[in-house]
Amino acid sequence: MEPSEIPSQGDVSPQRSPVPLGPTSPDRITVAGSIYHQPAEGEPVQVSLTSERQLKTVEQVFQRRLKVGNTWQPLIPERCWLQDEAVGMIIVRNEEGRHTRVQPGPEEKATAGGKILEIGFRVDDNSIPIVFGPSVLLVYSKECQPLTVSRPDLLCIRSRAGEIHYTVFVFPR
Repeated sequence: MEPSEIPSQGDVSPQRSPVPLGPTSPDRITVAGSIYHQPAEGEPVQVSLTSERQLKTVEQVFQRRLKVGNTWQPLIPERCWLQDEAVGMIIVRNEEGRHTRVQPGPEEKATAGGKILEIGFRVDDNSIPIVFGPSVLLVYSKECQPLTVSRPDLLCIRSRAGEIHYTVFVFPR
């Protein structure tokens, strides 16, 4: 069973750069960002996240806005053209609390804050997902989680409470 797809204005068909590929311009993934810890007292801590890697394939990124409930579902939908060895990186973005049309009140903020995605692994291709401990990975509302794994086909996702909207991006290897 696969997560439900949600039509979104943000979903666009994958687009390729008009720059021709050749030995001097291979496809690549670049990651750039920072994480800050700002304590009430003391100095803030910043960790820079930067990396770059050349891709082995020339494929388009798969992007879908989906929703999931409390039942474990495959993280990568069957309709994704990137499967198994073709998957280089996956990003899961929890959309809850991101797109509000009005200023949310304390109750709405608390509800969105409780919308947590869990990512787990199946033990084998035919089993129910087993999570080691309370969860393997958590994706809180308005956050995203990059994943690079050797067996993307074993990744599963579910909501801790209710239905959650999220976007999955699957990048080529």
